[in-house]
Amino acid sequence: MCVSHDLNNALQSTQNWISDLMWRLRWHDREQVYRALIATLHALRDCLNPDEAVYMGAQLPALLRGFYYEGWHPTPPRHSQKSKFVSRPDPRRRSS
Repeated sequence: MCVSHDLNNALQSTQNWISDLMWRLRWHDREQVYRALIATLHALRDCLNPDEAVYMGAQLPALLRGFYYEGWHPTPPRHSQKSKFVSRPDPRRRSS
């Protein structure tokens, strides 16, 4: 029963994050919000050094933490400065 309770809490916490992002972004597609959240977490993780990435992961709810670490191979960050993360282009925007 304890495991079931923990899983339910992890799922509910993840659903709350997605619902909050849907509201903040004013998007109506939960799947789109989920994909954007995971892509953003992976991009952020990959811009951090391994110690910072682990610290960041520890702050996430359990289920999101698993998605955050999925496919991660700790290496030095691809971007030398965290500020480059912020300036990354938005793939949803199309240049004219």
